[in-house]
Amino acid sequence: MAGTAKAVAERRRRFRIPMVLLLGLAYGGLMLVALAFVLGLTAFSNYSNTFALLNENSILTMRALSERIEAHMRPGEDAVREIAELHANGTLPLDELQDRFAVAAGVLATSDVFDALVFYDREFRYDGMYRDGEGQLHKIETDDVKQVDVRRALENLNPEQRSFWGTPVFVENDSFINVGAPLVRNGVITGYIVAAVSTAMLSEAVRDVSAEGDGTNFILYGPDAVFAHSRGRALGLQQKLGADETVVPLAEAGDPVLAKLGERDLFENFEKAAAVGVEVGAVELDDGRDYVVTTKEMRQFGPVPWIVGRYQPQEEVIAEIRRLYGSIAIGILSIAVAVVIAVLIARRIARSLDRLHEVAGHIERFEIDEAPELPRSRIQELDDVSTAVNGMLAALKAFAVYVPRSLVRRLVRLGFQEATRLQERQGTILFTDIIGFTALSETMSAEEVAGLLNEHFSLIVRCVEDQQGTVDKFMGDGLMAVWVGDDAEEGAACAARAAIAMAECVGREAAKARAAGRAPLRIRIGLHFGPVIVGNLGAADRVNYTIIGDTVNVASRLEALGKVVAPEEDAVILASAEAVDVLTAVDPTVRWTDVGTTVLRGRSGAVDVRRILPPDTGAPPGAIAAE
Repeated sequence: MAGTAKAVAERRRRFRIPMVLLLGLAYGGLMLVALAFVLGLTAFSNYSNTFALLNENSILTMRALSERIEAHMRPGEDAVREIAELHANGTLPLDELQDRFAVAAGVLATSDVFDALVFYDREFRYDGMYRDGEGQLHKIETDDVKQVDVRRALENLNPEQRSFWGTPVFVENDSFINVGAPLVRNGVITGYIVAAVSTAMLSEAVRDVSAEGDGTNFILYGPDAVFAHSRGRALGLQQKLGADETVVPLAEAGDPVLAKLGERDLFENFEKAAAVGVEVGAVELDDGRDYVVTTKEMRQFGPVPWIVGRYQPQEEVIAEIRRLYGSIAIGILSIAVAVVIAVLIARRIARSLDRLHEVAGHIERFEIDEAPELPRSRIQELDDVSTAVNGMLAALKAFAVYVPRSLVRRLVRLGFQEATRLQERQGTILFTDIIGFTALSETMSAEEVAGLLNEHFSLIVRCVEDQQGTVDKFMGDGLMAVWVGDDAEEGAACAARAAIAMAECVGREAAKARAAGRAPLRIRIGLHFGPVIVGNLGAADRVNYTIIGDTVNVASRLEALGKVVAPEEDAVILASAEAVDVLTAVDPTVRWTDVGTTVLRGRSGAVDVRRILPPDTGAPPGAIAAE
C-alpha cells in the first residue's frame, strides 16, 4: 500500500505544471483573445471596405462607358425625331431632293457623332449625305436598294412610332448602327429618315473613355460578336467586316481575352455591382495571364442587346485584396509574437496577474470607469506592462468620449456586421439647441465659449445617459439623442423624462446666472417618435454609425419651432402627438398641452404639436388646457 501511494504521489509530481508556465499560458491566452478580437474586427472592416471600393470602381467604370456610348448614339436619334416632327407639322419640307440635301448637310455639319443622314421614299429609293474619313461631306443618290435589313425594319414601322434602332449594316468597308423614324404627313407615312453611326467611330469613342490602369474597352453585339473595340485599329476589325458579316465573331476578333469570354468565372463579393447589372469575373489565358473582365448589358439600341465591358490585368484589380491579406498575415504574426513574449515574461508578471486580469475584464466589458489603474513596479518588465495597460486604459477612456458606449457594447455583444447593419426600427429622437447662442457668444472669447458649452453639455448629456439614451452627435450648441431599443414605448417615456430633466437643469442654471448678473442659457427641445433607419452610413472609405429618416427631421423641426411657441422661456419642450401618445401610454403622469397643428419646414404634411410641461406646474396628469 505504501508503495502504491508513493507511486501515485510521484505521478502527481511528475505531471504538475509550473505556476510560471501556467501564468504565462494564461496571460498569453488573454493577449491572444484580445488581439484576435481587435484583428478580426479590423480585418472584417478592411475586408468590407476593400470589396465595397472594388464594387464602386466596377460600377463607376461601366457607368462611364455606358454614358459615353449614350452620348455618342443619342444625338442621331434626337436628330431623326426632330426632323420627322418638323416634317409632320409642315415646318420642314423634304419633298425636293435639294431640300433633303440641305437638311442632311446642315445636320451633319453641326454634329460629328453620327456619319450619315439618309432619306428613303415609299419605294425605298434613298438619297442623303455622308461624311468620309477625312471629314468631308458627300451626297448619296441612288435607286439601288441593297440594305435588306434596313428595308425590312422600315417596312415594319407605323405612323405612331417615333424612332427605331436597327441591326448593323455594312456599307463602304464599315458597319453602321442605324436609327430611323417614319416621315408622316396627315397620318400617312410618306418616307423614312435614317441616321447612321460608324462602328469605327464608336471604337474611337470607347477608346477615349479614361480609366485607371492598363485596360481595354469593348462593345459586344450580343454575347458572341464584337463591333467596337478600343484597339480596333490594331486588331484590324474593319478589315474583317463584310456584307455577310457586319459584326466580328469573338473567336475571329484577334483578342485572346474576348475569345475566352465565355469561360469567365464570376467573382463573389460583388453583390452590389451585380445588383445594378454589372458582372465581374476572371479570364485565364493559355499562357497563364489572368484578366479581370467587367461587363454590363445595354438594351436601348436595337433588338440585340449590347454588352459594354472593360478588361485589365488581374494584378491591377487584386492589389488591394493582396494588401489586405498581407495586413492580416502581419496581424497574425503580431499575435504570435505577443504570445511568445507573454510566456517569456510570465515569471515577472505572476504577482500582478490578478490585478491585470481584473483590469482586462473591465476593458472586455467596456467598464472602463470601474477599471483600476495598475500600480507602478520597481521591476522593469512589470513596470512596462503596467504603463502599457494604463496607457491603453487612458486611450480607451479618451476613445469613449467620442464614441457612444452603447454602440461599443453592442459591437461586443452582437458582432460588427449584425450590430451595424442598416435596419428599420421604432425609436424616439430628441434634439436640443441653445436659444440665442450666436449673439451670446459674440461677446465671449473662444475659451469662454468652449467652457460654457462643455458645462452645458455635461448637464444635459447626464440627463440623456440617466435615462438610457445615446448621444448620437453634437451640432454646434445643440445635440441629437436617440432611444432605439427593443422596448420602443419605454424609450419614448425615457426620452420625455430626459427632456424634463434637461429643462429643470437649464432652469436652475438660468436662475443662478441671473442672480450673478450674467446672461442665462435658454434651451429648446424637440421630440418625435416613429420609424428610423439605424446602422452604418457613408462612403466606401469612411462610415458613420447613425440614425436617419423622417422621424429625425421632424424632431429637428420641432426643436426649431420652440423659438416661435415660447421665445422668452428658459426651456421649452415640443413633441409630436405620436410621441406624446406613446409616452403617456407608458407614463400617464406626463403633463402636456396642445400647441396646435402646423406644417413644419421641409414637410408637406401637417404635424400635431404638443408641449410637454414640467411636473411642478400644479396641473393634473395628462393633457391640460393651453394658456
